Parts: sequence; structure tokens; C-alpha cells
Amino acid sequence: MAYTDHDLTNDLEIKTVDKPQEIFAESSNEFIDKAIQKISKIPDYDPSNLDVYGRAPKDVPKGIQGGSGKSLLANLVKFAFGQDQIGLLSNSMQEKFGLSEFATKQIVCCDDMPHNIAKTLPRSDFLSMMTRGSISCPVKGKGSIEVLDWNIPTLINSNHMPNYKDEAGEIVRRLMIVEFGKQVPDDEVDVELEQKIKDQEFATFLHRCRSKYIEFKAKYASKKVTAFAPQSFIDRSNEFRETANNSYGFAMGNVAYEEGAEISRSEMRRHLLVWMQEKFGLDKLPKEQLKPQEIERAHSKIKYVEMKICTHCGNKHTKDCCERV
Repeated sequence: MAYTDHDLTNDLEIKTVDKPQEIFAESSNEFIDKAIQKISKIPDYDPSNLDVYGRAPKDVPKGIQGGSGKSLLANLVKFAFGQDQIGLLSNSMQEKFGLSEFATKQIVCCDDMPHNIAKTLPRSDFLSMMTRGSISCPVKGKGSIEVLDWNIPTLINSNHMPNYKDEAGEIVRRLMIVEFGKQVPDDEVDVELEQKIKDQEFATFLHRCRSKYIEFKAKYASKKVTAFAPQSFIDRSNEFRETANNSYGFAMGNVAYEEGAEISRSEMRRHLLVWMQEKFGLDKLPKEQLKPQEIERAHSKIKYVEMKICTHCGNKHTKDCCERV
């Protein structure tokens, strides 16, 4: 952590910090405070990895996504660290040797996520970073740095979703997406706000985040983050699942439960491919495979059952299912 010399006030209300956070509900603000403390690794507590992904809303026209407070909060988090403790993820990151630059850092930050992050940071490495997995980080001309437990938190700012293919929800389960849905009105913008917070209220800002983390840890130490995260955050994660997983996205918009209804996997896949062809404007049907578990995840009442189907009558194959058997 970086050393900061600030007076700590007894009042945990910090007006300059609270102003941009008025775009969230109170429960969301509490959760954000807790998340900031956790990724900041404030001493005396052992934070497990929590990776926070802040984005502008998908329905905001391109070019006006700024001014919602993402960069302000990210800069305050970075201010808690020394410059040599922060790893910066950007387009200039080397695919083979880039992770070695992060292996000795306290936090990884991304001010503007690369549009093709799947090329900048391979999917396997991204997953290992999110799951506290083991990563071998090659160092140019010097072998590699072996990290057995990647517990370095990641904070990403972006106006678009990462372009990883989410095979079975393994990526979305490991991201907490905070959507900054409202812009600060032009007549309320204070270009000196960040510096005012750093000069006047930064110690109180850290103290409030730390206090909220202690409270949440006492209540939810054995719970998954989805058990206490605000519902709006979970909804945003589900939106990402729809974007990154074609089977899930297809099911959410095109599949409905009906008592007693049945459909074969091949027929469901045919509908999926037609949907994808129309959605992406393809000249021919893609070669995507249907993932039944994603259909079940989208609709809990729908169950996938494997059985042999008679090629003659189309029913469950038995020794007397039709006259041709």
C-alpha cells in the first residue's frame, strides 16, 4: 500500500465521494465500498480474489459513455497503491511475456479494456487470474515466474463487454459487473473532484470501505458473492452471459416452458443456428453446438434428458415403439 498522510474524520459521510455514487441504490453503494476495500488489500485482512468489472450501460450511444464515475473510483483505488505496485492492462501488453509484469504487483488495473481482449490476454490466463489458479509467467530471456496462487485482484473499466467465448458460464461466474447507468449532468461536473477527495477525504474514504468490508465479512464469510450482491449486479452478469454464450442467449429470448412439451436436441440446435445466422448476418448456418445445460440454466423448469429416439416414428426407442421395430 502507498503511504498517505491524511486526517481521519469521525463522520463516515464523505460528501465529495458520495456525490458521484448517488447513481446507485444504497445497497449497491455498500457493496461497492466493500469491493473497493477487498481489492485494495487493506492490511490485517486476507482478501480472496474479487475481480470487479465496471462498464457503461449498453444502451448509451457510442461516444457519450463517459462522465458516469467509473474512472473516478478506479483512480481512487489506484491512489491507495504505490506506482510500482500497479500492473496496467492495455493494448500494448505483450501476449507471451505480459503477465510477468503483473506477477509481482499488488493489483491489476485496466483504464480502458482492449476491444479484442481475447487476443491481448488469452482466455486460459484470464480464467486463472479470476480463480486464483497457478500461472507460469514467461520472462523474456530469463525463464519464467511461477505463481502458484494468483491472488492479485483485477479492476477493469470499459464501455463494452469482454469478447471471450463463455463456453459454460465459467467466465461470467467469476466477474462482478458494476454498471454505471447514469451520467453526471454537465452543470454538476466538477473537474477537480478527484483531487478534492484525495486532498480532503481520502483517509475517510478508505476507512469507510474497510468498515463495510468488516461488516460484510462477518455476515457473509461462508457465502458466495451472489448470495449478497445487489440484484442489479447479478442481472448485469446475466446480460453478459447472454452476450458471451449463444446457447444461453438463444434460450433467454426464444425458449419458453410449456407443461408436457418436448423437443429433440437436434431440432433445438437447428433453431439455434437459424437464430445465430439472423443475429450475426451470416451467409450460411454456423457450426455452433447446442449446450443443453445452458438451456436448463436459463429456464429452471426445463430438463434435458438423454434417450434413444426411434428413427422411424420419432418417439422414445423401445422394442415395440412402432411397427417397423
